[in-house]
This record gives sequence, structure tokens and C-alpha cells, in this order.
Amino acid sequence: MKSVWDIGADLPADRFRIVLPEWRGPDVPVHALFQKRQYMAPRVRALFDFLGERFADTARSLEPYL
Repeated sequence: MKSVWDIGADLPADRFRIVLPEWRGPDVPVHALFQKRQYMAPRVRALFDFLGERFADTARSLEPYL
């Protein structure tokens, strides 16, 4: 059992195959931790925005395999 985040590039390249498509492990949340201050540095906000978009793009590209 592997996370689709680990093998996402391998699925379209046919290096892995899903053998039990009706079975799925539990969803696992992704967390970003940061020190709370009065104002968040723009570079930290930019990083969070980038990661959110990147995870969403990756999730959409893997939907046919899930």
C-alpha cells in the first residue's frame, strides 16, 4: 500500500497498477505548522498558497486512478 502522493508520477507511466480499485485506505490530512504571530510574513503566506495549489493540482491529475 502506497500513498498516491508517493507514486503519482508512476501511475500515468504504467510503472504501478492499482490491483484492488474498490478498496481504499483512509484519507490522511496534510498539515502545515507555523508559529502564530500577529502578522504572517508574505513569504510564508506565498508558500502556503503554493502548496495548496500544488496539492490540488496533483489531486486532480490523479483522479482517474483513484
